[in-house]
Amino acid sequence: MSSSIYSRMYILEHAKEPFNYKKPKKFLAKVKVFNKSCGDDMTLYLVKDKKNKYNIYFSANACAVAVSSASMILESLSKNKNLLKKINLLKKKDILNNFDVVLSPSRQKCALLVYNGLKKLSKYEKEKEKEI
Repeated sequence: MSSSIYSRMYILEHAKEPFNYKKPKKFLAKVKVFNKSCGDDMTLYLVKDKKNKYNIYFSANACAVAVSSASMILESLSKNKNLLKKINLLKKKDILNNFDVVLSPSRQKCALLVYNGLKKLSKYEKEKEKEI
């Protein structure tokens, strides 16, 4: 099996059963992002657990590229005390490198929807529920 087929299967797995896909009842911050090109929308929720580790959950009405992109990057960022610092270091290429093919400009917008939400979420400073 070639790595490109494996990668496509991995992406499809993330699209079908995304990591951190849920709407938590309690959260510190919530960000909504929208892709005007295709109508995808996504909401990211910043949560802090009892061990003071941050996590991000998401819900979406979006295509497989957007959902799998969010799932893959949130899996790599999950449960981290320095989550907001890691988000600040995140680059667009870090998201796009999860895909083994070059995405068209319109599909890049889908893949980067989570990036846009994460960058907004990184501005979170106060520990109380709010929408950014």
